[in-house]
Amino acid sequence: MITRVEPAAAAGQTTLTSDVIDMKGFDGVTFIAFLDDVLDTAVLTLQAQQGDQSDGSDATNLAGVAASFTADPTNADDNMLAVEVARPTKRFVRVTLTRATANAAVDGIIAVQSNPAEAPVTQDASVLATDFALSPT
Repeated sequence: MITRVEPAAAAGQTTLTSDVIDMKGFDGVTFIAFLDDVLDTAVLTLQAQQGDQSDGSDATNLAGVAASFTADPTNADDNMLAVEVARPTKRFVRVTLTRATANAAVDGIIAVQSNPAEAPVTQDASVLATDFALSPT
């Protein structure tokens, strides 16, 4: 299932916190942050969190599940950061995107849940069109 969990954000040095994803019926999720204009020396960290509460109020960082990057003048604009969580131990997951040192604009963050217990999966309302194909064996 594909879900937009954070809308675009103007250039800034704040932390963005995504919507919470319910992992019931899925084995994994990949969060992808789409970057826009990122200034030199910006430090970006996409950190996965998990918890038992659907509102994320008890979410804690997953140790070792973070993508960090320090931008130079040419390498971050219009690129991505991604973290993958395989078999989380808590039902609800989300990410935070910390933007520090210099401004960074973000085009949004999506979550791609994988290995559903049942297929096909009904996509989130933010997905305008999709298709499903089952490869022959």
